[in-house]
Parts: sequence; structure tokens; C-alpha cells
Amino acid sequence: MTRLKELFRKIDYEFYLFAFLMLDLVARCPLEVNPWMTPNYILNFDQGFSTRLLVGSVVKFFYPDFVTGRQLFQFVFVALTLLNLLVAVLCGRVLRMYRNETRGVIYVLMAYLASPAALTYLVTQENMGRLEIYLLILTLVQIVVLLRVKNVFVKYALVLLLSGACCMIHQIYVFMFFPLVFVCGVYNVFEAKNKKKELIVGGLVFVLIGAFFLYLQLFSSINLNSISAVKAYIETRTDYAYLDDNIYYEYFAQLKEHWTNFWIRDLTYNLRHTVVTLIFLLPLFGFIVSIWKKAYRCCKEKRIKWMFTLMQLSNLAMLPVWLIMVDWERYIAVHIILEFGMILILLYKRNSYMITAVKQTAGGVEKHMFLYLLFLLFLFTLDKLDARCYQPYIVDYLANIVKMFLPG
Repeated sequence: MTRLKELFRKIDYEFYLFAFLMLDLVARCPLEVNPWMTPNYILNFDQGFSTRLLVGSVVKFFYPDFVTGRQLFQFVFVALTLLNLLVAVLCGRVLRMYRNETRGVIYVLMAYLASPAALTYLVTQENMGRLEIYLLILTLVQIVVLLRVKNVFVKYALVLLLSGACCMIHQIYVFMFFPLVFVCGVYNVFEAKNKKKELIVGGLVFVLIGAFFLYLQLFSSINLNSISAVKAYIETRTDYAYLDDNIYYEYFAQLKEHWTNFWIRDLTYNLRHTVVTLIFLLPLFGFIVSIWKKAYRCCKEKRIKWMFTLMQLSNLAMLPVWLIMVDWERYIAVHIILEFGMILILLYKRNSYMITAVKQTAGGVEKHMFLYLLFLLFLFTLDKLDARCYQPYIVDYLANIVKMFLPG
């Protein structure tokens, strides 16, 4: 019994975090994959060498002949469970590093877990099965590699391999989650004993990742040359529903068509609803900004301030996605994930300025605990950030309140 207690003490943070994440997943999870995603789970490397084919190839490995809708759901659910486990282990590790002073770290984690950008944003009706699941898993593995592996060549070889896999899952990785890998690499350069070696090897790897992305974007394609050919193949592999528009816009449409048929058409809708969403997220953004402001204020080293600034500027990598694609609420979730991810990376690296900022945040929270609990409750009542829904019930709720005060 004593040995069991000792073992549990070593994994207690991870256990509680994983239990919470799984309960949240089970409570919110729809029982089917979004049909928009079906082709991404069916098309594979048999159809060529291109982006968005790696996940389908893994599915084919497990289900070589035929895959049902239920099996697709099981595949996605297992991936989400793995993602929860990784997040629980990594966050638990950070908490354990500060076991005697965990309050500030707990307050930061609770703000994220209660927020609309918590991991269950991936299990809304619109987002169930989105390829971000796998991009996040591989991104977290890369962060572990960059934080834990000492050999420079091994470390960046693994980053090159895993980032290449991410590009094969979806090219949006370069704009979405690669910035987190990049800033982790930058921090390694700042603290490396042999800065020149770290900079040259890491810089070369990041250039190769960019070159591979451009190759996939400009020269790769599938060898099925029509929508009807793709549909015929899908129907031999699954009985699950799919959407013709997905096939066309994911594998055949030109960038100009995306721009015209989605971005311009939906601009007014996106702007209106995104502004409402951002207004409701202002308390969360204020919380994040206050942490970074404290870190900047107590930082006395100019080079570390430059690193903090570079971390924030890395968010601009998402700008092309905002200007080309239309699922703006998903992109807000990614920005929030990047911000919390950078804070946790700095805590893991024992950055003294971020540690001080989090301690000061803890002091502020405990001075105004009632307001902090209201803040968490408010965040938890918001819908998770979806692909296109934009907190619809909130918009309707506000509209109904306004109507109550209008004449007639």
C-alpha cells in the first residue's frame, strides 16, 4: 500500500489532469466524425504524394480493406485520448517542478482549461475529426524533443521528421503550430553553450521545413484527376457520409476560388461574429496580457526581452490563414493555445522572469479570488470555439435582450 501511495504521488497531477480532460471529452464529444472530414481519413499515399494524405494512410494501415463510420469515430477518439494524455503528462510535469509553489501555475492552467480554447474545442460538431488533433500531438512531441534531447543533431533530425509529417497531414501546420516549435528552438539558441552550432543546425532544419512546405504547396497532387474518381474510391473504402464540396475545395480548387467563394462571400458574417466572440474573450485576453506584462516589467535583460517579443511576433505567422481561409473562430483558439503554450514552455525552462510573473499573478488572484472564480465561471459557460458557429447562442441571447427594449 505504501508503495502504491508513493507511485500515485509521482503521477498525481497527471492523473487528475487526465481524468478531467477525459471527463470533459466524454461529456462533450459528438458520436460521429464531421462528414466534411471523411476524405481526409480515406485518401492515402496510394493516390499520390501530397499533403492531407498521411492520416488516411495510417487509417488504411489499421483498416486495410474497409472502414465504417463507427471505426472512423473510434480512430478519432483514440487520437483525442492520446492528445489528452500528452497534455496531462506535460502540464503535470510543469506542476511537479513547482510542487512547493504551484498556485500560480494552477491558476494559469485553470484559466486555459475553462476557456473556449480548451482541448474540447476539437470535439464540437463542426470540429470533430479536424486534422489539428494530429498536428497538436506531433507538435507536443516536438516540444518534448526540443526540451529534453541534448544532442543537437538528433534533436533537430527528429524535429525535421516530425514537422515533415505534420506538413503531410495538413500544410496549415506551418502557420498554426510550427510557431510554437520555432520559439522553443529560439529559446534553445538563447541558452545553448554552443550557440553557433545550435543556430546553424536549427536554422538549416527550419529552412528545410519551409522548403518542404513550399514543395507540397506548389508541386504535389493526387493522381485521381476528377471528383467522380475520388468519390468512386471513397465509396470502395467506407460507407460513411462525405461532402462533394470538401473533395473539390481540398484537392482540386485553386486559391482564387477559395478567396472568391468563401473569404469574400463570408467576410461580413465573419467580421460581425468574430468581433462578438473577441468581445466575450476580452477577460481571457486581459489575463494573458497581464502575465506577459508582468514578465516584461521584471525582465532586466535586453536579450530576453527580445526573445519575449519574438515569441509574441510568432503569432503573426497565422496572418496568411486569416487572409485566405474562413474558419476564423478555430484560429482564435490556436492563438490562445500558442500563448498558454509559450508560458508553460518558459516555466518548464525555469525562466526566472516568467516564474516571477506567474507568482505575481497568483498574488493578484488570491487578493481577488471571488472575481477570479467569476472569471472561470464566465469562461466555462461560453461555447467552445467552433469552425463557423461563433458563439451563436450568445449572439441570439444578446439580440433577444435588445429586442425586449425596442418599441413594439
